Amino acid sequence: MINPKRTVSTKGSILPFAAFALVLIAAFVSFSFDIMRNVYAVRKLDYAAESAALYAYSNATAADGSYSRAAAQTNMTNALLSNGVAPINTAPAGPNNWSDPFESPVTFAAQDIVFNSNPSDQSELLLRVTARRDGADALNMFFLPATYLGKLMQGQNAPQDAYVARPTRTEEIIGQPASRIGPGAPGNAGQNGSSPFIGAAVFPLAISNTQFSLAAIPSETRSNYIIDLPTAASVPSSPAAAGHLRGYFVNLATKQGSSLYYDNAFGSGDVTNLLQLLSYFSSPNSATSLPPALVERGSLIGTFDPAGVNFQSRLSALVSALQQLPLGHFYILPVLAGDSTFSGRMPVVGFARMQLVQVTSPSNGQLQLIFAIGESVPVRNAVASEGYAMIPQMQAGNFLPAAVSPFTARPFDPINNSVAARPRGVALAPSLSPRRLN
Repeated sequence: MINPKRTVSTKGSILPFAAFALVLIAAFVSFSFDIMRNVYAVRKLDYAAESAALYAYSNATAADGSYSRAAAQTNMTNALLSNGVAPINTAPAGPNNWSDPFESPVTFAAQDIVFNSNPSDQSELLLRVTARRDGADALNMFFLPATYLGKLMQGQNAPQDAYVARPTRTEEIIGQPASRIGPGAPGNAGQNGSSPFIGAAVFPLAISNTQFSLAAIPSETRSNYIIDLPTAASVPSSPAAAGHLRGYFVNLATKQGSSLYYDNAFGSGDVTNLLQLLSYFSSPNSATSLPPALVERGSLIGTFDPAGVNFQSRLSALVSALQQLPLGHFYILPVLAGDSTFSGRMPVVGFARMQLVQVTSPSNGQLQLIFAIGESVPVRNAVASEGYAMIPQMQAGNFLPAAVSPFTARPFDPINNSVAARPRGVALAPSLSPRRLN
């Protein structure tokens, strides 16, 4: 006879399920550890490839601003193979044994560096860099092999990828028109004042985009251009003659105690600033040299009137300072929105890469400068970016103004996987390539 008051005890029946659930949770947590570590390593490798390639590309030109394709490849390769990029780029690695670090510097070998040409501009040099974790740095999997427990119990081996992961990431860098040039490094920067960025700043002579936009057309063949220096009393009303660009000396010294970022361009002290700025490009270690300030698209700078009293009183010193500049050197010239009327400050729309050919002082007292238009290549100390401005702007908002030709971003053509051909004489900055990486 069954006792209706008797109950069946379930005590302890849940324990096997709890134990199984704990084992399952531990397995998923362990599995997630390996997976998330791989994902994290991929992100770190991507950043390492990107930052190292951008840095290497900025070394394309020599210290005097000159460029050759062979020298650029050597400069970029040396920059990547040096230990200079390793301390700032780290990623998970190994460990081969428990004494190894879990994260170590990302270094590059010759096989990680590839140079390509742009299908739309065969003379352009593109840089492709791969960051990897393989060999001694391959990622050992701690828990992933356990997912193949069935095979292991049968005496079989798990796939090799279950034991070791070898993630790689590749980035390609091209040149885009620079939107910002950093300030000049002090003359005593680096050991014995030998910083590679000394002189890699904006030269205090601006040119008008009214003429430069025509000179930058890729089909143009003219090399040398005479820089005309208009005065406030003779502002030109007609187009410039062929082979001429209108230029203006500008003050790129910062102004203290004012909402304006740059100092004025008319007083005696302003002319002294100009002399010191010019001295920076010939004698950066001189006690009287003055590094130019940061300049970006939208910067509003004042233009000197060459016929002004203060300018004329120091004309001989200015001619001497210009004649001390090394001929053949490439300089980064700010390009103004148009011809100056000397009634206010002019906005910068971009940067030109020009080679100084000749400085003369004719008998009529008027300076004459001749520059050769340079090839559009990456320059040191340059950035291609959009968004917020870094210096105070005399305009609504804090964003960089829209780019104008020839300084607009080069568009990508997905049909032939290329970037539009470079305009002439434009200072470029390293930028991530939009091209597909096959």
